[in-house]
Amino acid sequence: MVKTTRFSYRNVIFLPFTHNSKQDTMHLPRKTCECTRRNDHPMETFETCLAQFEPMISACMRKLHIYKNHADYIQSGRIALWKAWKNFDSNTGNFAAYAYRSIYGAMLDEMTRQNAYDVDEMSEDHAAPAGNETNHPEIPFEILPEKDRELLFLLYIEGKKLREVTSHFHMTEAALKKRKERALFKLRNAILTRQS
Repeated sequence: MVKTTRFSYRNVIFLPFTHNSKQDTMHLPRKTCECTRRNDHPMETFETCLAQFEPMISACMRKLHIYKNHADYIQSGRIALWKAWKNFDSNTGNFAAYAYRSIYGAMLDEMTRQNAYDVDEMSEDHAAPAGNETNHPEIPFEILPEKDRELLFLLYIEGKKLREVTSHFHMTEAALKKRKERALFKLRNAILTRQS
């Protein structure tokens, strides 16, 4: 007979249990301990569920290193918790684990949306000016040999990969990689000398 004891360390509850003579430990936030003892629906109303699992939303935010737009992520976590509370089936398992996965997934989705929005929302200061008025220096391709210009054209304009153009140049992939690096180095140096 194995005696199980309960240990608490700061905000984490350790619930040891035995399984095939090995001891495993489950780590859950302290307020979810009551829910893990009962393998059923956590609370009768969503308000009590929210009060109990609000720290889990903050824990997910810390784990994902969210440092801006906190209100958006808290709201998406609350919505995910509500959906988990509404759709939970007590026969499928533990509500705390189900809620955690729902909240974590919703925050990942929100991060994807935020990142896409940040990229799309480029200010006019950073956008390229219309027409030929570019701030970029002219690239001196004339200093490169014909083969190097052709290689850079195939790689960067047509979007081909090195292994696709090896047969065209009758060279190995490693040799083409060195040729590309040398050509880019020459272009960089030429641009820097023209600017100074």
